Amino acid sequence: MQITERIDAKYLSLIQRALENAHPDSHLLSPTSLRAVRNAQQTIITPPENMLINDEIIVLSKREIKVRIYRQTQQTEQNTPGLIFFHGGGFVVGNLDTHQGSCIRLCEDTTWPVISVDYRLAPEHPFPAATDDCYDAFCWVTQQQEHLNIDPGRIAVVGESAGGNLATVTALMARDQPGPTPAFQLLFYPVTDCNFKNPSYINYGAGPLLSATQMKAYWTYYLDGENATDNPYAAPLRASTLKGLPPTAIVTAEFDVLRSEAEAYAVRLKAEGVAVQEYRAEGIIHGFMKHIGSHSEAKRTYVAARDNMVAALKIKTEEN
Repeated sequence: MQITERIDAKYLSLIQRALENAHPDSHLLSPTSLRAVRNAQQTIITPPENMLINDEIIVLSKREIKVRIYRQTQQTEQNTPGLIFFHGGGFVVGNLDTHQGSCIRLCEDTTWPVISVDYRLAPEHPFPAATDDCYDAFCWVTQQQEHLNIDPGRIAVVGESAGGNLATVTALMARDQPGPTPAFQLLFYPVTDCNFKNPSYINYGAGPLLSATQMKAYWTYYLDGENATDNPYAAPLRASTLKGLPPTAIVTAEFDVLRSEAEAYAVRLKAEGVAVQEYRAEGIIHGFMKHIGSHSEAKRTYVAARDNMVAALKIKTEEN
C-alpha cells in the first residue's frame, strides 16, 4: 500500500495541489532552482492588525544576521517570555517569509514576542554557518530585555524540521559555553541525525513531499559534499551526552521520514534526565504546521505542544 493511501483523507485533500506540483526529481535540482520552486509555492501570510512586524539587523564583528520580530501592538504583560524561531528547509531553502505563518500563530497564541532568524543557507554557507548564526542570534536576544520587553531567563528556542535541528543545537551550544541558556525547546519534526537506515527512512523514504533522496541531498549540501557526520552540533542525536538541556516538547508526524530520529532523540533526552513530552500527529506527514488551522489532528498536536511550552515557562516564572 502506498503512503498516500494511508494518509488521512482530509489531510490528503489539503496537500493535493502540492502533490500535483511536486517535482519528481527535486533532489537533482540545483539549490537555486529548488529555492525558486519552493518559494513560488509559498504564500506569505498577512499579519493581523494587532501585530507589529519589524525586520532588524544583528551587527557582529564580521557578519550581519537579519531577524524578524513579531509583537502584539498592545502588549499587556511586562517582561514576558520570548520565542526564537528557526525556519525549516533542509538547511538549503526557506527564509523569513516562508514560515511567517508559524511565527504569527505563535505570537498570537502566546502574546509573546517571536524573533525569527534568517540564518545563512547551504551550500553557499555550509555547516557550521547556520549553527553559528542561530547561536549568536540567541545570545543577542538574551541581551535585548528592554528593547523586546522580555525576560532573558525565559526564552524558548522553536524550530521546524531543519529549524528544529538548529533550535536544539543552539541549546547544546549554550549548554557547552558560558553564558545564557534557553528555558525550553519546542521541536516540530526535527532533524536530529544523518542515519538513512532507520525505520522511518525505510518505511517512508518515498515521501510524499519529503523523501529520503531529498534529505540525503540536503545533508550533502549542508556538510559541504559529505552526507554524514558525528559532530553533535550538526547531528545532535550523536552527542556524547544530552544532560543539561532544557525541558522539551517534540512533535512528529506519523508518515514522516524524520519520525524515527525525532523519537530516538526524545528517548535519549528522557534517559539523560531531561523533561520531555512527545506528541505524534497521526495520519499526516511532515510539514503540517501550515495546516493547523484547517486540520484537527495537526491542530491537536500543535496546541498540546504549545501549551506544554507555555506552562513550563510560567512555572519558571513562579520559581523565580
